[in-house]
Amino acid sequence: MDENAKGALARLVAGEPLSPDEIEAYADYVERTKAEGRSDIARWSGGAVFAPAWDERTRKLAALLPEKIKTVVDFGCGTMALRDMLPAGVRYVPVDIAPRGPDTIVLDLNAPTLPALPAGDVGFFSGSLEYVIDLRRLIAVLLRTYRHIICSYAATNNAPDQIRQRRRGGWVNDLKVSEFVALFEDAGYLPQEMRNHAPHRLFHFFRRSVKAPS
Repeated sequence: MDENAKGALARLVAGEPLSPDEIEAYADYVERTKAEGRSDIARWSGGAVFAPAWDERTRKLAALLPEKIKTVVDFGCGTMALRDMLPAGVRYVPVDIAPRGPDTIVLDLNAPTLPALPAGDVGFFSGSLEYVIDLRRLIAVLLRTYRHIICSYAATNNAPDQIRQRRRGGWVNDLKVSEFVALFEDAGYLPQEMRNHAPHRLFHFFRRSVKAPS
């Protein structure tokens, strides 16, 4: 990692704004991590990177949760805002690339091999799928465990030429809404609901049963 990228990462982790040169250095760094198939673990190592405004997206996603569920697995749990939004009696399982507390399951969704995922009724992704390099591979693992997927995704429909801007934000995949939905449909998930929360779309996908590993 070059010195410009190191400086940009240090400021991101500290929650500080980046200069235009640092933003471009960070975008170059993200392109390299994408090409190498690895996560930007350094960025997410601290707590200052989480914007309070992200909690509203999580709140709107929580409104899509189906009834009569027992366990929600929160991937990219961050500040664990979802925990206090769940109905009484629903078990919360926090998962992140870095530990957020003693009960966090540390898991890298860009790891060379994905392990078995925590058991639950719902896989929940608020603002985290844009950081997954191979979404098709992840969905192939999700279908072994979760009947419901509640997730957000910022698609490229309104900004197809802004791939560089996505890298400046750390995003490593670039799909239209139709392409994103098709990945889930190809795996047997059916879209139950979609809402807008600009620049994101909020989704509920459902499978009648999970698929045991072959």
